[in-house]
Amino acid sequence: MTDRTKRCAALCAAVIATLAVMFGGPYWVGRIGAVVCVVVFAAIISRAYDKLEYLSQRVAGLETASLSDPLTGARNRRCLSDRINRAIGEGEAFTLAMIDIDYFKRINDGFGHAWGDKVLIRIAEVMAEALAPEDVFGRYGGEEFLIIFLNQDRRAAVAKLEGINRALAAADWGVAAAVTISAGVTVYDGCDYASLLERADRNLYAAKGAGRNRVVADGG
Repeated sequence: MTDRTKRCAALCAAVIATLAVMFGGPYWVGRIGAVVCVVVFAAIISRAYDKLEYLSQRVAGLETASLSDPLTGARNRRCLSDRINRAIGEGEAFTLAMIDIDYFKRINDGFGHAWGDKVLIRIAEVMAEALAPEDVFGRYGGEEFLIIFLNQDRRAAVAKLEGINRALAAADWGVAAAVTISAGVTVYDGCDYASLLERADRNLYAAKGAGRNRVVADGG
C-alpha cells in the first residue's frame, strides 16, 4: 500500500468516525461513509489517469524528438535508416536519393551560420511542399538529405528532384545568393543497406563532378 493510499484510507476512516459522532446511527454512517469512500477513491483514480495520460504524452513527445532533426523538423538519420532497412526487409520497391546542398560551406562562410541554418530549414520546407505524402525525406547529416521514393522508379524520382531544384532557384533567399542541390539516385535492387547508400553517394559525387545543380542516376 502506497503512502498516498494510506493517507486516503486514514482520511476516510476519520470522516466516517466524525459522521458516527454527528449522526449517532450505524445505518446513516454506513451509507454516508460508503459515499465518501467512493468519492475519495474516484478522485484517486481520476488523478492516476491524468498522470498516466501526461506520462504517455511525454513518452510520445520523446519518441518523436528521437526521430526528428531538431533544426529542420524533418526526419533524422536514425529514422531514415530505420525506414530504409524496413523497406529492404519487407522487399518494398523504392528509389533512393542522396542530396547535398551545393557550395554550402561558402554559404556559411559568406553569410554566417545562422543564415546557413535558414537555408537548411527552407530546403526542408521546399521538399515537404514538393513531395507526395508517401515520399519519405529527412536530414541525413550536415547539409545532406535523403529521400525514399516508395514504389517509384528512377524516372519519377529524377523528375521530382529536378522540380525541387527549380523551386529552390525561384525562391527568394533575401540575399544575392543562389541555392541549388546536387543529387545521386539509385534504385533498390535487392542489395544490402551499405551497398545502396554507397551507390547513391557515388552518383551524388558524379553530379558534383559534372558541375553541380543536377541529378545523376544509375546508368548515367
